[in-house]
Amino acid sequence: MEKRLMDIFLNETDTAHAKSFLIATQMGFGLYRKLGFEEVDICTMNAMPHGGNEVIKWICMMRVPKLLGEIE
Repeated sequence: MEKRLMDIFLNETDTAHAKSFLIATQMGFGLYRKLGFEEVDICTMNAMPHGGNEVIKWICMMRVPKLLGEIE
C-alpha cells in the first residue's frame, strides 16, 4: 500500500514539475532510492542524554521530477 501511495504522489509531483523532499529512516532508505530519491544530507541525534540508547540517524532526500513519458 505504501508504495502505491508514493507512486500516486510522485506522479502528481512529476506532472507539476516539482521536486520532492523527505526525511527517511535507514529502514526506508532503500525504497526511496528505488523511487528516484537521492541523499542530500544526514541529520543525527544522540538519544542517550534523553534516556535512549543510540544515535538516531535520519537521511534527508530529494527527487527531481521525471519528464512525462521518460523511460526508466
